[in-house]
Amino acid sequence: ACGAAAAPLPRPFSPRVVDAARCLARVWNGGAGGQCSRSTAKGAGGLCNAHRLQEERGGLPHGRVDGPVPEAKLAQFQRAQASSASRVARP
Repeated sequence: ACGAAAAPLPRPFSPRVVDAARCLARVWNGGAGGQCSRSTAKGAGGLCNAHRLQEERGGLPHGRVDGPVPEAKLAQFQRAQASSASRVARP
């Protein structure tokens, strides 16, 4: 509508705002997910050198913050989130 871009939908286990100057790999972060804190490497497709190598050697286990969480890892994130929520809820 009128060329206005829709606001990006938040991705689960990714930061609300993705920092394009930082590596786009999703990290575990205690089961909460997040973005790698390293700077992107030149020619690495938005990744730092460590995650670029990891992607070349079989993929990023947690995926990228600008993409979906791999199915098996999504289940682990959800279990960690549920476990964390139950620990917080206990008196």
